[in-house]
Amino acid sequence: MKAPGLIALTTTAFAIGAWLGRGGMGTRIDPKFPRQSAIEADASASPAPTALRAGGENPADEHRMRFASALHDRLPLRRRAHLAEALGDFTAAEMPGAIARAEKLPPDYLWNAVEALVARWFEFDPAAAARWCRQRPNHKTLCIWARHQPEVVLRELETFSAVKVTWSEHGLDRIIAPTAAEQASILRALPPGENRDELLGLAVEHWAGEDSSAAWAFAGSLPAGELRERVKRETLLGWARRDPAQAIALAGPLLSSLPVGVRGNTFILDLTTRLAEHDPAAALRWVEDIPAGFQSVAAITAACALAKVDPVAALDWTRAQGLEVARGIRIKGRRTATVLGDAMREHPAQTTAWLLALPSGEERDGLIERAAFHRMGRLPPDQTNTGAEPWMRALHRAMPAESRERLERFMGEKAAALRGP
Repeated sequence: MKAPGLIALTTTAFAIGAWLGRGGMGTRIDPKFPRQSAIEADASASPAPTALRAGGENPADEHRMRFASALHDRLPLRRRAHLAEALGDFTAAEMPGAIARAEKLPPDYLWNAVEALVARWFEFDPAAAARWCRQRPNHKTLCIWARHQPEVVLRELETFSAVKVTWSEHGLDRIIAPTAAEQASILRALPPGENRDELLGLAVEHWAGEDSSAAWAFAGSLPAGELRERVKRETLLGWARRDPAQAIALAGPLLSSLPVGVRGNTFILDLTTRLAEHDPAAALRWVEDIPAGFQSVAAITAACALAKVDPVAALDWTRAQGLEVARGIRIKGRRTATVLGDAMREHPAQTTAWLLALPSGEERDGLIERAAFHRMGRLPPDQTNTGAEPWMRALHRAMPAESRERLERFMGEKAAALRGP
């Protein structure tokens, strides 16, 4: 066995042994639960010095060993079934100690064990389990607690003020009420706070995707202040999916109250993204009409969406706005995006033809080099030459000598990395 594998086995074995309350490496694997991991295979090949022997172990440890065995199963559904079966023999008195030991397990096992144990604890003693969750305000604990006491989690949302509550990930949208309208009404009645306000905005956004007028009326009925304006903005994001023109019309009066930052405004960018997803042309018209302070970043956001459909129109429009097609912006859920990069990724042949038709000069040379590097970065790892694609050959021929040298050096480094030491 290689040293790293031995170290990993030793660490895990000691951790599982500690969970069982024993000091040694060995843990007998229950034959009811099939071995799934390399750790178990290695363990079976090397007898542990303090292995628990069949017939010699304390009967009270049997269910702990079965639980430890189930943790090794790599198939999620079967692992959950085996964990539930093993937990059937645990008692309420064992839960605090078992969870404390589980918190010391390696990361690969820790939260599977803790989640299963805390779920069982909620069956025995909901108040004690809730106290344990309340004392550990983190993302995973909130997930566990919300599955068992969603109404309590809602009342105590601000206990988790340092945790961003995710509406769908924590399942609150499915647990609170069956419809977005009912969810919004329940959330409105809760004490105010950042998490409550965040969830209320998301609920109304979803509602707007089903009944935009009713959601807009609800937003307008909130007390005057930042929450009402925030929920109105969220409503328009949902409305943009159903009726982009109406969402644009209603957004107009809100613009004068929005702050302008270095990267524009978050609401403007989010609405532009929603519009562009459904109607890129409408997004371009919207960008042309908004105040100048919001335009540049929003324009690139809209043009990136259009580049996926019509790269030439997107590139021409961006330049007509006086913006650089290679300017990068951060788009939610993505790394830095550029109009040129999105066009080259989705439509390399058309984008290459557009580049080659530009007037000769530094701008053309720079854009050709950027496009080539972008495209090479998207090629499969085993493609390490500039002739891998016809448009790459065309770009390579059009490059000035120094650009070719940089590209070839990049490809040489890529090839060397593939070969390894």
